[in-house]
Order: sequence, then C-alpha cells, then structure tokens
Amino acid sequence: MIAYSSKGQRALLSKDGLAGLVVGLAAIFVVTEILLPFRDHASLATFALVLTVPVAAGVAVGGPLAGAASTVAGFLTYDFYFIPPYGTLEVGAASNWVALGVFALVGAIISAVVLRFQHERARALRTAEVLKGVAAASAQLIADDDAVALKRLALTTAKEIFGLGGGIIYDGDATLIDSTDPNGNFAQVILGQLRGDGRIGSIGPHEAGGFQVRSVRLATVNREFGVMVVWARNVADEQLPALQILADQLASALERATLREAQIRINTLEEVDRWRVSLLRTVSHDLLTPLAGIKTAVTALQEGLPALEGRDRSTLLATTVEQADRIIQLVTDLLNVNRIEAGALKLRYREIDLRRVVSEVVAAIDFVSIDAEVEITGEPQVLAVVDEGLIREVIWNLLENAVRHSPVGGKVEVGLSRSSEFAVISVSDQGVLPAAGDSSRMFDWFHHSESGGRSGLGLAIVEAFVGAHKGSVEVEADFGSTVFRVALPVAP
Repeated sequence: MIAYSSKGQRALLSKDGLAGLVVGLAAIFVVTEILLPFRDHASLATFALVLTVPVAAGVAVGGPLAGAASTVAGFLTYDFYFIPPYGTLEVGAASNWVALGVFALVGAIISAVVLRFQHERARALRTAEVLKGVAAASAQLIADDDAVALKRLALTTAKEIFGLGGGIIYDGDATLIDSTDPNGNFAQVILGQLRGDGRIGSIGPHEAGGFQVRSVRLATVNREFGVMVVWARNVADEQLPALQILADQLASALERATLREAQIRINTLEEVDRWRVSLLRTVSHDLLTPLAGIKTAVTALQEGLPALEGRDRSTLLATTVEQADRIIQLVTDLLNVNRIEAGALKLRYREIDLRRVVSEVVAAIDFVSIDAEVEITGEPQVLAVVDEGLIREVIWNLLENAVRHSPVGGKVEVGLSRSSEFAVISVSDQGVLPAAGDSSRMFDWFHHSESGGRSGLGLAIVEAFVGAHKGSVEVEADFGSTVFRVALPVAP
C-alpha cells in the first residue's frame, strides 16, 4: 500500500530533473533546425509559439526547474537565431523586446499549467490509492467480529495508507495504541489529553512535539465508540475525509460486532429457556412417575394397613423400594453421563453374557408393565467385555421405552447376535416412531416430542453409555414397528 503523502518538488539535479532538461534542450535543438529555413518568411510570433513546445516537454518530464531552464534556453535561442541581427544576442527594436517578453511569459504560463496538471494527476492517483486501501479495509472490517482485532486493523490500515507516525483508539476504558515512537512518550501525551477528567476528551487539530495531530469520532447513529487520534509530520487536509470514512467503517463494524454478540446472547438465552422447559417436562415424566408410584403405595399402606394382608403389604413395600431405586438409578445415570462427558468415568470392563442381563431386565420390566409381552430371540449366549452396570441401564432404558410405547397387549422383541467384532442388541416394538423432525432429535438431551412420540432422558442416556463403549445406536421404522439397534465392540 502506498502512503498518502505530498512529494517535494523535483530538483534540477535529480534523475527526473536532468531528464527533463535534456528533453527540453533536445527539443529546442530539433525545433530550431526545423524552423531556421523559414525565419525569413514567418513572423516572430510564430517562432515564439513553436519554441514553447520544448518548454512544455521539459516541464512535463523534469518539473518546474527543468521547465525554467528550458525557458531560458529557448529565450536565448529565440534571440540568437530568430531576432535580427541573427547570430547575436542583441535585441534591437522595442518590438523585439515585446516578443521576447511574450515568449518568457507564455513559457512561464505553460510551465505553471503543466505543473498544475501534474500535481492534480498525482493527487488523483494518490486519492485513488487511498480509496483502494479504504475499500480493502472495509472488506476486512466486515469479515471480522472481534472488537480489538477491528481496532487494530483500522489503526494499521490508517498508518499504511496515510503514512502516519502513530495513532490511538480510545473509548474511555480500553485503549489501543499503534505508534512508531520507540519510547511511546508522544502516545502517552496524547493519551493524557484524551483522558481529561476521566471522560473521553476532545482533541482539536493542533501541533505538538513536531507532529500534526488530528482526531476523528468513532460513532454511528445509535452509539458512540470513542475517538481515533492520529499524528504525522505532515497531515494533508485532503486526508481527513478519507480518514473519517475509515473511522465510520470501523464504527459500523464495531456496531455490527456488538449486535452479533447481543444476538448470540439472545439465542443462548432462548436455548437455555428451551432446555429449562424441556427439563421440567422430562423431570415430570421420568422422575414424577416413580414418585407417584411411591406415594400411591405409601398411601395405601397408611390408609389400609389394618385390612391389608401380608402379601399385599409386601407387594406395596416392594413397589416403593423398586420405584425409589429407579429414581436413584436415574440420578446415578445422569451423574455417570456427566462424568463421561468430563472424561472422568472409568469403565469397569468384564466379560458378561448379554442374554443373561437382558433376561434379568425383562423380568423387572414385566413387573412394571404387565400389558406388554417381551420375547428374547437370537443366539443363546452372547459374550462381550463391557461395563455391566452401564449396559444394564442401556437395556433397561430401551426396554422401558419399548414397553411404554407399545399398544396394550403388544409385543416387544429383543434380539441378540454377535460377530467377530460386535455384539448387537435390537429392541423391536409395535409403537409409532415420531415424525422425521422429531426422530432425528430423539437422542438429544431434554428433547420433548411435540407429536407425542418418544422423549425423556432414557434415550439420551442410552446414546451416552453406548458411546462410552465406542459403540453405536440407531433407530428405524419398518412395517408398523420401531427398532432400536445397539452395536457394542466385543472387546474394549
């Protein structure tokens, strides 16, 4: 990126100055050779007009000093070759002085016009370069969201484009300084002026320590983001509009970043609220149900104790204990899931027969719900090295889910198979799978199906415990039945 700065005048002994002088003198020689045959037939004004061309060429190539030298050379050539008496520097008549004066004046005017054109052209090129840099910075500012990175980018861009000595972005609290001053003393002076009485100060254009200091506000219609102060040995007035554009772009980018952060917070709060509602629904479903069973059993014992037979009392007490155990187990499962996610749960692997564990869980499930028939199919023995406690909970949750969603008198089938790498447990029921949108989220924590399908903590626990064994779980529906299939590595 080219710095936006004013260039000094080109010296006659510079490379461009010498080139301009050579071009001017060479052009004078060529024009003189061309005009000499006609000096007795044309007017002095014609020769003066033609000799201004080398002056313009010298100015265009070498600048004003080369143009001045070309003007002097042209003046002498005009007098020596085209004003009688020829071959001398005598002027003679007063009209000849007028002709020479007009030539010098025209040469000066041409030099001034060409020089002004060159300055305007250089200024336009520098302005285009500045706008190009500002546009590039705008694209980068739009792409970033970090406030500190945005400010640093704006300061760096300002230094590169405008050739600044340094800059500060100050918002009354956080400060970002980018300065070429190795000691940082001047930056601290400016910072002290900004802080004022504890509020964002106002710095007008001024000079200090050999630097020209300028400030621009960082503000949008809705918010004030502070002030950007820059300094350099020479800050051209035409720099300030482009600098303000850069500051406005930075303020807009900061506002967008603030709005994005606010939107993220809103989305997070909305997500937390959805989790809160889902958690309440899940707790009411998965925890209050066994609590209600405990209360019913305890109430029956309390109100009908004298009339109850020993067998009934034992049944109610067993129900109370089992339901309380189920609550404890659910809480334990949630704690284990938390330990798995934190990487703090160590699995207790040992070889077990999955068919035996399934049979034990089926017996317990039949006690809870006697309306469904559970059938175990597949291989008579399926051995796998797993954590029995976690896998028991996987089987319990899958069976409880299947029994709960099967129609009255429905059939639940548990299939067992084993390959060289995996032991597979499939649980099939005659319940209806939720809609496609719900089925894809069935294993999400605290998901509640609005269609009335499967929900709760059980399936999320299944996925977590199976994942801890580096296994997989999937669900599919086929011909009026739903199948959950768990694949466990036969060895860890």
